[in-house]
Amino acid sequence: MNAILPRLPVLLLALGAGAWAAESVPRPPDRIIELPPMTITDTIDAVPWLYVSVGDTEFLSRCSREITREFITTQLEIHHTLRDVIPPEFLATTAIPRVFLLLPIEHSNIRDDAVLRAMVADASRPTPRGVIPFDDKHSKPSLFERVLFLPNQRLEDRDTMAAFTFLKESNFASDRMIVAPDYVRSLLARRTPMLPQWLIEGLTLLYQQTIIRAGPAAVVPGNWISPEDTVGLRNSPDNRRVLLSCEELFAVDALIGPDHQHPTREIVWRLQAALFVRWALDHANTRGSDVLWKLADRVSREPMTEKILIEYFGLGYSDLLERLSDYLPNAVKYSAGLSLKPTPDLLLFEITPATKFQIARLRGEWERLEIPFVRAHHPKFLPHYIDRARLTFRRAIALGGRDPQFLASFGLCELDAGDIPAALPSLEAAMAAKVFRPRVYFEVARLRMDALARHTPKDQQFSPGQLQPILEPLHTAIGQSPPLPEVYILAMDAWLRCQEPTPPGELTMLVEAAPLFRRHPGFALRLALLQIKNGQRTAAAATLTTGLQFLGEPSARSRYQQALAGLAAPTATP
Repeated sequence: MNAILPRLPVLLLALGAGAWAAESVPRPPDRIIELPPMTITDTIDAVPWLYVSVGDTEFLSRCSREITREFITTQLEIHHTLRDVIPPEFLATTAIPRVFLLLPIEHSNIRDDAVLRAMVADASRPTPRGVIPFDDKHSKPSLFERVLFLPNQRLEDRDTMAAFTFLKESNFASDRMIVAPDYVRSLLARRTPMLPQWLIEGLTLLYQQTIIRAGPAAVVPGNWISPEDTVGLRNSPDNRRVLLSCEELFAVDALIGPDHQHPTREIVWRLQAALFVRWALDHANTRGSDVLWKLADRVSREPMTEKILIEYFGLGYSDLLERLSDYLPNAVKYSAGLSLKPTPDLLLFEITPATKFQIARLRGEWERLEIPFVRAHHPKFLPHYIDRARLTFRRAIALGGRDPQFLASFGLCELDAGDIPAALPSLEAAMAAKVFRPRVYFEVARLRMDALARHTPKDQQFSPGQLQPILEPLHTAIGQSPPLPEVYILAMDAWLRCQEPTPPGELTMLVEAAPLFRRHPGFALRLALLQIKNGQRTAAAATLTTGLQFLGEPSARSRYQQALAGLAAPTATP
């Protein structure tokens, strides 16, 4: 991802995904440290914050009213159109509003950044003996020159997301805004029931080739493997073409294992997945796009087979491969039309001056999400980000912030910072206020389970009464959106350690959730173990057999096969 540079070229905003694509970006100095953007200090308070709540997003903007309105209107338009190209039921949803921070790059000054100031102050202090300095007077380039803040980024939590965007108001052009491909991929990957990888990749790549901003939607001519292959096919339909068999295309282990990871094979697999989706959606070729979506819904719940393909498209694997081979020269040479439903009317919204609490709450949510990112990529800077996030939340507390969503965010911030004693009171207060935030209930249940199991043997069983404080918040989380696999897994782990059988209603609820997470390697295995514990060996074998069909990773498959072998072995008789 490109970083902010002293002189920015014309930029293309990749909306929602958090990525700027520059037309030409000079190479930054060596030893660059890319960090997530942090809202700058309050030295520019003369530029007011604006607040908008519309649909599933809250916006906090320091751009002008005109640019803010144009930016949000365009985002609503293209997100509506995205959901026309890909039906909304195949995209992840959450009832928790997204957070979007929008700042004009003209008013930004990297030297005003609170985190960078603290980092530079640390670097200027005397270095203790035996510690290698991060910077010294002979280090070139300087810390100010080496630390670059990513100008546009999306960060995700288990149940929400936030985005931060700098834009240049003087040459902002809304017609260059798009929904970035990695955001589309994320929405597809987080959807439940979980989609197969070939469909996620095929839809993502096809979306990159789709023009949806002017006139009827159309898929532009695609590329194939290399420029030479693409030009060859455009010049002659008889030019060579490399395709995988449909068994390989739809296989659960299509990209797993050394035999499947040759770079050219991976490229062909991705392009062929997009080719199939394009062919299936091209109204000139098939029975209509509804057929693909019916197939997509089916294979999110059961593995793709030739029998299923015949049922929906009337073609077996060899016939489909022949159709795709014949279609490929047209796909790289001509555009394809897509039939879309009319875009619904846009939601109305009002731009208001942001209150101090709204500013602190939304900035705090963004800064909270930066903590895991910095821990994973640049842990030496983590204390500065934690300090900044805590300062922002404490400002909101001083303003009387006791809103349940705020308490949830503050508790999650402390939890991600590693301070469990500071996190628990806010998380439990948010839970007591019936906050809609499934991760909150999961984390409280997880911490309670950790406390209960601490200092006990791994095989020690607990009474239903001991487990009730763990199961209650999990039941609440199960009733919220988005569904989180870890919620169900923790519930199964708790029942596996219960002294008594699992209540039938509880076991039925877990069985009914299995189709949502077929491709999660730990779900079916735990469910089968719970069924075995409750004397349902036949049901456990069926759960493992079904789960095995969705797994491509060898170690996960091995665990399932071992469990099946154990079930097949004769039981000892007294």
